[in-house]
Amino acid sequence: MGQFDWQTDTEEEGWDDLPPLEPTRPLPLWQRFVIIGIVLSLVGSSALVALRQISFRSQRSSSRAIADVQAAHELWRLAVSQGDTELLADLLDQERYPLWAQIQLRHVETGLSPVYRGTYGFSLAAGGWQDEFAAAYQINLASTLNHAELTFPQDYQIVTTSGLTQTITLQHTVAYHSRNGQWLAGPLANTAWGASRTRQLPHLTFAFPERDSDLVQRLSRDWAEMIRQLCAAAPPFRCPTDYRLTVEMSSAPNAMYTALTDINFTVAPGQKIYAFSTPTYLGRPIDEDGYQALCRAYTHPLARQILLDIQQRSNLRETDSPAWVENRLHQLGLIPPPTMQQIFPGNSLPMPGDRLTPVCVPYIGQIAAVQ
Repeated sequence: MGQFDWQTDTEEEGWDDLPPLEPTRPLPLWQRFVIIGIVLSLVGSSALVALRQISFRSQRSSSRAIADVQAAHELWRLAVSQGDTELLADLLDQERYPLWAQIQLRHVETGLSPVYRGTYGFSLAAGGWQDEFAAAYQINLASTLNHAELTFPQDYQIVTTSGLTQTITLQHTVAYHSRNGQWLAGPLANTAWGASRTRQLPHLTFAFPERDSDLVQRLSRDWAEMIRQLCAAAPPFRCPTDYRLTVEMSSAPNAMYTALTDINFTVAPGQKIYAFSTPTYLGRPIDEDGYQALCRAYTHPLARQILLDIQQRSNLRETDSPAWVENRLHQLGLIPPPTMQQIFPGNSLPMPGDRLTPVCVPYIGQIAAVQ
């Protein structure tokens, strides 16, 4: 086998040495700031465009939802005003709130308006309420775009404690819920009420939703004054230490319809319980006159119950007359003057209520009850 003699020309030509790499000079500081600024400007412009698109879509969705709620409300107004229960049935959230819807249909069928509050002494204008019923409304749309609260004012006629007729305005709330692409009327969502709160006064315990805490806290001051006067340590009666009344300002879905029929009062062992509709369901006052009327509507049955208990426990014959309770309620500023004033014979014992002063009175510096 032959021998191969491999030779290269490296020895003859050789490799030229490569020049050394020059070190890279950093960009001047001003150039770096310019580049960073350009990048940030591009990123910011892109983000701004995206945000504008999202905002535009959100506004368009909100506008469409509000328009749909308006349309649903106009149909609800029409059905209620005309007593059309067939149309109304299609506009109520019967699947989620069947009992609530059933009660509303029953009341409209019998000719009662959803804003009827005769049980509390608030009268609608005879035959004229349908024209403007729930027409001047405001819509508060939830950020999720699936719930809306619609509020509207309603005028009522009341009889003042001086026997005169007065017009007050209460603000009502109707909730609408989006179900399968349709807006249906229903009670307020549970999340709209906030936490449940409880407060105790001497001889009185009451519970209320956080949503109505501004009104209920003010009511509690009037109730405290009323109880202080009626349970004063004056013979022949004083409230025993275990004497209690319990008030529930209910936000249950069906609570708003207790205002259409009756004030629910139950007697349990050791306590008496009143179940009122919370102010949002009964109607929130828009000014001081409205608050005074609302306060009297809530306070009247409580004061009457205490007076009846005083009457039952008293041995004085003066308290046997029904007019005794009515006169005391008038002295508290809760009812107009009784048609028949009872003349009480003189006695040496101070009677509960001999020096009563009106409750539900304006507070100095107190602003309107509703924001």
